[in-house]
This record gives sequence, structure tokens and C-alpha cells, in this order.
Amino acid sequence: MPFKYGIATMTEVPMVFIRLDTDIDGRLSSGVASDLLPPKWFTKVPDDPLDKEVADMLQVIRRALSHSIGVEASTAFAAWQGIYERQAAWANSENIPPLLAHFGTSLVERALIESVCRATSKTLAQALRDGTLGFQPGAIHPALTKRSALELLPQSPLASVLPRHTVGLADPLTADTIPDDEKLDDSLPQSLD
Repeated sequence: MPFKYGIATMTEVPMVFIRLDTDIDGRLSSGVASDLLPPKWFTKVPDDPLDKEVADMLQVIRRALSHSIGVEASTAFAAWQGIYERQAAWANSENIPPLLAHFGTSLVERALIESVCRATSKTLAQALRDGTLGFQPGAIHPALTKRSALELLPQSPLASVLPRHTVGLADPLTADTIPDDEKLDDSLPQSLD
């Protein structure tokens, strides 16, 4: 089903996968992260060709990965902070919007978290609660100073979630809500039913 967002309608999209190999206290581990590469999602520049936007996303991912090479830190959070700061400085010097720049950082962050959790045989909830990841909320925002992940998180992770297919703001949910003069005959779904 085509997905409309902002100035774009997505009918197909490339994906990216990264793998981050780490040494966690002498234990070799790896983490994987993936995401879509949706043109016009981060920058909303009408005149930029789609292939340029995908190339820009790949550039920030590669740069974030390069910032992660050889990082030594006491915790995953400290490693992430260093990667984040180096990515921010680079992006600022290249006039790359922060949202786009930290798309790359977020992929590295996700792979790093998975790697630490694999190395320690812990779930994300356990690793956040017991300090394994070294998360310091106050380093993210001053209002969170002297707060801990333990007090900010619920007692236990959710036991279930109710998923819903993501649709654009203006997309119809059912075929009977599509006006006759707007019905398409292009073999692609136009609603969720």
C-alpha cells in the first residue's frame, strides 16, 4: 500500500543493515540493526533526487560507523555519547541537518545495545535497569539529572502490544471511505482492507 508522508508517497524503499562487532569485557559479541532508507523523511527538500537522498542517508550511516571504530569506553552509553558528539561535530561542519546525521548514530546505537545484551545474556529491560548499559538520563536532558532508568521505566516490560499498520495521515483505512473519483486501478492497495 503506498505510504504518504509529507511531500512523498512511498511505494518501495531500500533497506540498510549494519553489524557492529564489539569486545565487551573480553567477550567478543556483535549486534545488528536495520532500517528503511526513506527519501524525503529527514530533509524534505523537494528538488533533491531520490537517489541523492538515499546516498545522503548512507553517508551519515557510514560516518557514524567510522566514529565507532576503535572506541573504548567504560559503558555502552559512554561509547554512544562519544559517537554522538563526533557525529554532531562532523554534521555541523558539513551543514548536515541533525535529524539526518543522527539517523546514522541511531543505527550504531541499536547495534551496540544488541551487542551488549548478547554479550551479557540480558534483555534490554534488564540491561537498562541494572546499569549494564551505563545509561545516564541526566546526560540526555538536565530535567533528568539525578534520575535513573530504574525509576523511569515501568516495573516490567509490556507483556503484549497491539500492532497497527502505519498509514499516512490522509490515507483511507477502508475502501468504502474512498470517493469514487479517487479510486485507483493500479493493482496496488489503496486502503487496509
